[in-house]
Amino acid sequence: MSKINEQCKREADRRLKPPADFWSWCYSQITTYKWSNKDKTIIASNLSLGHCIEKRLTKSSRLTFYDKTYFFSIILSTSKRIEIQSYEFSSKLVEGKQFINFQLTNLERFENDKHTKIGRSYSGQFCPYLFANFFGGGYYTGNKFYPNNWAERLRKVSELKYLKFGYIDYWEIERFYKYKFEIEFAQKIHAYRLANEIMYPNYRIGFTRTVDMRTLNRRWLQKNKQFFKNSNRSFNEFELSRRLKERNGQLVPGIESYLTYHDIKHIPKGVGINKFQKWVIKYHIEFNEYLDYLKMLREMGIEPEGDAMLVPKDFTAMHNHTVGLYNQFVEERRKLEDKKKRKQLESEFKLREGMDKTINGYAFHVPRKVAELIYEGKKLHHCVSSYTDKHFKGDTLIVFVRLSNQPKKPLYTLEVRQGKIAQFRGKYNQDVPAEVWDIAKEWMKQTKLVKKLLKRTDKRKMLQVLPEVKEQT
Repeated sequence: MSKINEQCKREADRRLKPPADFWSWCYSQITTYKWSNKDKTIIASNLSLGHCIEKRLTKSSRLTFYDKTYFFSIILSTSKRIEIQSYEFSSKLVEGKQFINFQLTNLERFENDKHTKIGRSYSGQFCPYLFANFFGGGYYTGNKFYPNNWAERLRKVSELKYLKFGYIDYWEIERFYKYKFEIEFAQKIHAYRLANEIMYPNYRIGFTRTVDMRTLNRRWLQKNKQFFKNSNRSFNEFELSRRLKERNGQLVPGIESYLTYHDIKHIPKGVGINKFQKWVIKYHIEFNEYLDYLKMLREMGIEPEGDAMLVPKDFTAMHNHTVGLYNQFVEERRKLEDKKKRKQLESEFKLREGMDKTINGYAFHVPRKVAELIYEGKKLHHCVSSYTDKHFKGDTLIVFVRLSNQPKKPLYTLEVRQGKIAQFRGKYNQDVPAEVWDIAKEWMKQTKLVKKLLKRTDKRKMLQVLPEVKEQT
């Protein structure tokens, strides 16, 4: 016998003794059998077992078979110890006679601030961990618990007697015992909401617990006693307040209904933290939907900035618009993955080679990716992204016009259609200065490929999203 086996066996042997009624109750849960005909009766067991299945005795009656395995548990407690004992009862029949054997399978003990686990394998070896009842099951799968009013005894006799709690299930004993000091401390200072969070840690979306016991310990409770004393404040409210202060903000009343402390790190840096909270509360923003919105933008290569993007007045409309753009982006990405489509685009882009030029301090760039058009539209607050399909099909030509020393910063957007400048706009559809128009005309002259490109376009009129602008003379 190994040393570990010996140690575990000693611990198992000193377990609390179940009352005699427990064993009687276990047997009362086991099914027995009775076979009979006019000449003979076979009773499987003379024990006080449970439900009796009666069958007709015939020559073909099967009297030898493995019956069933039962699992029973009992919770016992003293002033210094709590135990959950589990037993396996196996029933089999041999020539009509029922044989029942039982053995300890699992033992959980809470004593001296320790949680001890002992399991017994099918070979009879004792180990420092629990065994599942069935393959793919749990430690208590199929277990019936002895109704000995154990919860009430925990409240009156055990080490948990100093805690105030209502309903408790067997699997909650571990948590109650592990954090008994923290629970008792919170209850003594009348911070009952915090105490309940420790005892019954609910989960929010994403399976994040509402209370983090890695943070909430004895020292933390003593340090932050005044915040929770005689209040209904939650752990989330405390952490929200603390993390908001780290962002140079303060907790706006009501925000705890919308955000958890885990959400703070996901709030964009480009918006005031207090302003963001008020926006969330005013428009009832679902934060997960907001994160979805940010994720779509960033996947498309757009870093959100400014109030119009970070805290839009009509978030629902903005989100829906972004979804449409994102779907378009995904579709374009899918097309690029298709070899045939990729070749078509490559041939299209060959016609546009040489169009990127710098003239008199202004850089002209023909976008080659959907994300570029989306980014341009977002930054300049117009709907150039709606021209994506027509631009890549060659039905129109979109050109970005920027300062040559700031080539990545959107400034003006140019549309060339049927050999003419159809639209030329700045931020919020503002007019473009006359001198920039002159530079654009010079670009048209220098870019001889424009005519070649536009020969391939059809004569159909485009649906206009931006206001139509006539070429300035």
